[in-house]
Amino acid sequence: MSATITPKSDVPSQLHAARALVQELRLSKPVTNTADGRLLISGDEYVLVRKEVMDNLGHAIGDLSADIVSYKLGYLMGELEAKKLISSGKVPEEPLMRCLMRPFVYMASGLGTVDILELHYDGNPKNFYVLYEDLRPVAPRLVMGFSAGWKSHMLGVQLEAKTIEHSGAGIRVLVAPRMKILTDAPNPRFSQPRNAFEITPIRL
Repeated sequence: MSATITPKSDVPSQLHAARALVQELRLSKPVTNTADGRLLISGDEYVLVRKEVMDNLGHAIGDLSADIVSYKLGYLMGELEAKKLISSGKVPEEPLMRCLMRPFVYMASGLGTVDILELHYDGNPKNFYVLYEDLRPVAPRLVMGFSAGWKSHMLGVQLEAKTIEHSGAGIRVLVAPRMKILTDAPNPRFSQPRNAFEITPIRL
């Protein structure tokens, strides 16, 4: 099965290529603990944070503030990861291919598991949107921000992510330009049961 993709294109083959590329990049990342206590992955410095920190952020600063901070932090993470990947020269120029790498990247980072329900890309970034479900949301607002930040940088247009609904399957999210979010997010079509969509599972 494949997601509802408009217009019809070679997205399935691009997904396959994106998965292979992320796996290759993932395996090529050496992890080093330096003598002065730094954690380096492929030479870049990282900081590990326990999942419980994100789970309890609302208790520390309030739920609204936690939502804002998590989303903006995720957005910055996605944007910077996209910039770093592009600067490596290891990704193709095709914008959609770059976008399709995103769910594999954050899956490799332990942030979630995604099913794509709908995807639209006609070559004009301003018309792009993707509807997906995060089936294992580790830090939902963080991941939503990551998705918006990554795709915004890869497509060169400002995108936002909005929760459509919480369901037994996870969290359903729409990523699109702000105007589409404002006008189309209330569309009941996006809230249909899962079996109304042709689902593309994203798995490493």
